[in-house]
Amino acid sequence: MKNNEQIFDLSSYRTLLRYLLASKLDIKNFNDDLSKGRNLIMRHDIDFCPARALELAELERRNNIKSTFFFLVNTDFYNLNTNENINIVKKILSLGHKIGLHFDADIYTDYVSMNKACKNELNILENIISRDIDIISFH
Repeated sequence: MKNNEQIFDLSSYRTLLRYLLASKLDIKNFNDDLSKGRNLIMRHDIDFCPARALELAELERRNNIKSTFFFLVNTDFYNLNTNENINIVKKILSLGHKIGLHFDADIYTDYVSMNKACKNELNILENIISRDIDIISFH
């Protein structure tokens, strides 16, 4: 690593959160009224590590920030159906955050198969968290 390269870690994220809080932006969710004020939506696409997502969720909770965490169901990087990852997703929910589906549409060649797969992954994630998902982020 070169000397001038920056590493984004929890300390850096903590600094960013302090800056955002000092900016007096209204931190909202996707389904909130965004028509007034200076609004900010916090979101995280979880591509690689649910355990790191939990660290972010805990840090945000300590700062009274609520985010939406988008999890992949179909990925080579983690298995969302393990007990460990199920517990992580449920813990993130218990911290007051929202869960959404992070869907990789690029692996499908036609709309029909993509739509079917998306609905299937949505059902899987809803079953994991025992509640409806109302938002999808396309990868």
